Amino acid sequence: MPIPTVRSGRLRTSARILKDPRGAYLQWHGEHGDTFLLKAANGDVVCTASPEGAKQVFSLRSEDSRPFAVDATEPVVGPHSVLLLHGEAHRRERRVLMPAFHGPRMKAYGDTIQLIARERIATWTPGRELVVLDEMIQITFRVIVQAIFGVTEPARVERYVEAISDIVGHMRPELFFFKWMMKTPYPPAIRLRRALKALDVLLYEDIAARRAAGDDGEDILGMLLKARYEDDTEMPDATIRDELVTLLFAGHETTSIALAWCVSRSLRHPAEADVVRAALQPLGDDPVEISRCAPLDRFCKEVLRMDTVLPDTLRVLTRPLELGGHTLPEGTNVAVLIDTIHRRDDVHPEADTFRPARWEGVKPSPFTFMPFGGGARRCVGAALATYEMQLVFAEILRGPTLTLLSDDTLKRRGLTMGPSEGVRVRVG
Repeated sequence: MPIPTVRSGRLRTSARILKDPRGAYLQWHGEHGDTFLLKAANGDVVCTASPEGAKQVFSLRSEDSRPFAVDATEPVVGPHSVLLLHGEAHRRERRVLMPAFHGPRMKAYGDTIQLIARERIATWTPGRELVVLDEMIQITFRVIVQAIFGVTEPARVERYVEAISDIVGHMRPELFFFKWMMKTPYPPAIRLRRALKALDVLLYEDIAARRAAGDDGEDILGMLLKARYEDDTEMPDATIRDELVTLLFAGHETTSIALAWCVSRSLRHPAEADVVRAALQPLGDDPVEISRCAPLDRFCKEVLRMDTVLPDTLRVLTRPLELGGHTLPEGTNVAVLIDTIHRRDDVHPEADTFRPARWEGVKPSPFTFMPFGGGARRCVGAALATYEMQLVFAEILRGPTLTLLSDDTLKRRGLTMGPSEGVRVRVG
């Protein structure tokens, strides 16, 4: 039996995904069922919107699939990025990266995250109007520069923040959706390539200086400098650059958007926010203790479910796969519709209701709750992103009173989805 197909034309299908991925996927799921084929401008994709389908895709080994649209992403993150590798090369890179996001290092990152958040929140004076997403981006930029890149000198931190802001300002959804566009003379592509080169200058300067000084530090750059592969070779400078840029783009916007939604939800659901505040009140400043606060964790989980940042995750099969009763050949593009699964009433009862208590005593299935993707390609920095989200939101809840000014809807932002107005608030 053929796979049900979305028949709206490639350009119209692509335009809908670019403009409103949530609405498009929910409609197509309702019309065609759990497994369907869509034909977009960047290729044919078999989509699954069921936990069973997610399990089939996420159970693939590294060698069973490869990344989708490498041509579009490589000019930004570089050819050595863990995002673009598959098979043994992918496993090898993840083994080197994973220790940076676990163990005692997380405590050190926590102290940095709290300090940066407090310094930014201290500028929120009474009567001031803020765009929360912009504020969160400034916090996550500085967390990345200090905790990941290891840069603490104020003037150089600001140079990095300026360079990163320039890159983000030139990113456009079409550059990633139409994979050929990044290498063309299209003006936004030219400006993005120029901005990336400016960031590279800073990164390579710091990599060289740290190597020369023998300074491996406690930050992620320091860990990569002293990391060794199984054959005892060190990570080349170009690979370190690519992994740092990968962590930058995988971590800053997704975390910033999630935090903006946290603030929006806390102001739209004040009783739920008060539950978290009450749980935080007796706790001290220890970041690990705060991250273990159960009501805080439940609130953040519910935000990640309802306000999913990544609508989908895609793979290219390197072997046949049975998906939704259909045999897909090698070379097929497959997508797990994360946001659609998060929005299913039969998976998450009353899915359109913000209810953090649904997570009480519940360990989420990796096939029904997947804000960071899943399987062998799950986001390597998921633990740090969650930790940062919890700590920054805790500082916001302990900060000044905020009044919500905007009624945000979902808007496509590059590869992500975020609040249409950035969550506007008034302080005090």
